This record gives sequence, C-alpha cells and structure tokens, in this order.
Amino acid sequence: MGAEPPAWVSAVLSTPRFTPYLVATGGDTEAAIELEWWNLEVAAAFVVPLNRLELALRNALHRTLATTFSRSDWWRSAPLDNNGKRKVAEAKRQLAQLQQRPEAADDVVAQLTFGFWISLMSGRYHRTLWVPALHRVFPGAARRALHQDFSNVVVLRNRIMHHEPIHHRHLEADHATVYRLLTLLSPAVVTELVPRDRVPGLLVRRTPPMSVAPRSVRRVAYDDELAERIRDLLLGDPDLTEQKMFGGLAFLLRGNMAVCASREGGILVRIDPSERERLLESTAAFPTVMGGRTMKGFLRVEPDDLRADAQLAAWVERGAAHARTLPPK
Repeated sequence: MGAEPPAWVSAVLSTPRFTPYLVATGGDTEAAIELEWWNLEVAAAFVVPLNRLELALRNALHRTLATTFSRSDWWRSAPLDNNGKRKVAEAKRQLAQLQQRPEAADDVVAQLTFGFWISLMSGRYHRTLWVPALHRVFPGAARRALHQDFSNVVVLRNRIMHHEPIHHRHLEADHATVYRLLTLLSPAVVTELVPRDRVPGLLVRRTPPMSVAPRSVRRVAYDDELAERIRDLLLGDPDLTEQKMFGGLAFLLRGNMAVCASREGGILVRIDPSERERLLESTAAFPTVMGGRTMKGFLRVEPDDLRADAQLAAWVERGAAHARTLPPK
C-alpha cells in the first residue's frame, strides 16, 4: 500500500499516465498495476467487436449512398456540409501520400474515419441524407438515439486507440451498446462474434480493488444538444476524446482541450493567448474567470452567440486548431 512503483512503470507508462490508476485504487501500488494490466486486456478485447461494428457501419452507409446517388464516389454528389467535404478532402490527401496511383472509391471509403460515418447520421443531415436514404439502413430506428449511441462508441474507441484508461466507464453498458448497434446492421456477424468475444469474460473476472466504483452514464448540467453539435463537428478527428472537465463536457485533441460545453451554458474555447485581446475586441466572446483567476488561454462564448451552426463551427475550429499546435499529452 503506497509503495514506490517499480522502475518500469515510469519508464514505460510514465508517472502522469499511471496516476489515474493509483487514484482509482486509493494509492495501492500493487492494485494499481493490476488494474492497469486489466485495463489493457479489456481494451484489447474491445477492439474485436468495435472492428466489426465500424466496418459494418461504413459499408452499409456506403452501399446505401452509392445506390441513392447512382455512383460509387457518392460524396461528389451528396450534399455534404463544409465539415464533411473537409474530411473527404483530408482522406484523399492521406491517400495521395500513401499510394502512387489514382484513388479508387473503395480507397476513400476505407480512409474515411469512423467519426465521419457517424456524422452522416447527425441532425444536420436529417433532411438531406437520413430521410431520403440512410433510414433504410436502420428500419424503424430513431436517428437521434442511434447517433447518440454511435457517438458514445466512438469516444470509447478513441480512448482505446490512444491507450487511455477505460476502467472507469460503464463497460457493461458500452458492450451492450456495441451489440445492439451491430445487431441492427448484421445479426449474422453477431452470431459469429459471440463465441470469439473475450470482453464478457474479462468483465466477469474484474477483481482489482478500486476506491471508487466505475462511473455509470449520468446527465450533467451542460447542454446535451450543444455538446452533440460540437461532437458532430469533431467526430472525424481520430485524436478526439471527451472528458468531464470544469463541470462540463470537454472535447480534447491529443489530450489537449479544444472546446468545452460549459455547465454555465455556452462554451469555453481554447485560444492562443496572444490573440486574446484581439478576439475580445472583435467578437462576442468574454474573458474566462475561474476561482477568481482570469484564464488567458480560454474565452467564453454565450449560447445566444452559438445558435447558428456557422457560429459554433467557427469557434470549434478555432479551439481545435490551437489544440492541435500543443504537445500531445
């Protein structure tokens, strides 16, 4: 209890990455090490069902949109917004760097991120893609509930891919969500997956003592609808994670907060401190004050100044752009 961690912990994991496990186990070093190993095992096990779900979703949406627009490169005709077009362009740029041949539609489909495909089910595409086409992929299902479930899954996936802790999540609920969505897409794959899935066994034998029980999903004071709009704008970024912060929900890129749906309404946006005065003079943003201290690297934007999608997108992109310039955490 409270013993100094072995040298390999700081050398391989680093002290900041090991600290959450110590906190979760009340400072018990041996239990924290066991919890970290268990976290690694269960994260690796989740990769299998997540792989099946991501492939099933992207191929189902691609087939439906290719049929709807009568072309395999349907993104050339589909009414994608600027964010969607940017993600397609980024996928093409990455392909151009990886291969020395003309791009094929299948290459682009494979290069587009999980978040991109999920964004096609968001509210901003309800009339243009969901109603005329994508509802056929999920007969009788409610678009908003689907989008929320998939958004929760992509947050789990991103934490796993970035080697972040997942032990604090309600993993039984995450697992059930993955299966519920995969059943809608391909019951046959679910039948094949069940005997190969190691997640349930790992959840059953979860024995490391923890000082705090895993957090279940709960509502908090921030605006859920605003958080969903922010998530839609950032979901295509493979470095995206979410974290409760400042009493709200923060969206992080490579571990650095870009924007946060605030418990006080509106958002907190990460900025370059050197631009603070100019932005205060030229925009509707306010200084951010916490605990009586002005935070020079953040600005607050009120809900009334975020009603239009373009208003929110501009601030989210500003925060994301600055977060991407910071060293990864």
